[in-house]
Amino acid sequence: MSSQSIVAQVTDSVGIGVPGATVTWIVVSGGASLLPDTTIADSHGTVGTSLRLPDLPGPVLVRGMVGTGISQDFDIKVVPGPLYRLTPLYTDLTLRVAMPFSATVKAIDLYGNGIPGIVLTSRAGDVQYTNLTTQPALPLAQVTDANGDATFRGTVGSLPGIQSFRIDGPVATQFPTTFTVWFRVHAMGDHGYIAPSSGQAMTLTLTTGATVDIDAVVIQSDGDPAAQTPVAFTLAPGNGSIVNSSGAATSSSLARTDNTGLAGVKWQVPATAGTYTISATTPPPNDGGGPLVITAVVH
Repeated sequence: MSSQSIVAQVTDSVGIGVPGATVTWIVVSGGASLLPDTTIADSHGTVGTSLRLPDLPGPVLVRGMVGTGISQDFDIKVVPGPLYRLTPLYTDLTLRVAMPFSATVKAIDLYGNGIPGIVLTSRAGDVQYTNLTTQPALPLAQVTDANGDATFRGTVGSLPGIQSFRIDGPVATQFPTTFTVWFRVHAMGDHGYIAPSSGQAMTLTLTTGATVDIDAVVIQSDGDPAAQTPVAFTLAPGNGSIVNSSGAATSSSLARTDNTGLAGVKWQVPATAGTYTISATTPPPNDGGGPLVITAVVH
């Protein structure tokens, strides 16, 4: 609960301040309180009190009285405080791929009051465990309404997986400085697929002879990661070697995914500058997107 000072002046009939006047303060309506509720005017007739504001926005009517015959009302409009959070932090839906969806963001202050007039921006999100991105929900920018709400509409991506859609609030000058909310959709489809893992680039720039981790992820048609699924990594002749756990160099390797659908190998690129590739495949029913090809540009 925050406070607001109320300052007034007690004057006589010609506008001269009346020192020593006793003023009694009351809250006529609204969920506020006053402290103190009785004050005495100073040598200039100036008198005041502190209004403790309610947590909920709305009108407050305060009355100051001198004796029983003189009073003055003060109409006060309590508005929401500064932006504290975007809520809900997550909205989880389960939908088929390529289906439309909508979700609402509320901008709230410290007390949970909706804040109108906050500009929210829609941005691309991602598909969990993969390096795939989602298209921003629409509109790309809009302002919260009188209740602090803004509704965005989007389309689930064409591949299964847990797809996230991001909404950002304005940048603040004090903590918290950033505000982000995610819509999360568990998308289901007809076929699983193989994709680069989160953080795995499709094209790498490397120095000659470098060794780099190559990671792929397998997602099932229900959108969950495929655990304990075989992934075959292969190199065509002249594209370097796969270094296995014992340090031996091979041209192919069979790995199994972990519980997040992730499988990987170490690839040592040739000692000669050029462009090289490594491929990864997995068997049906999760073979969509295969073969996955990662390219290395070696300098």
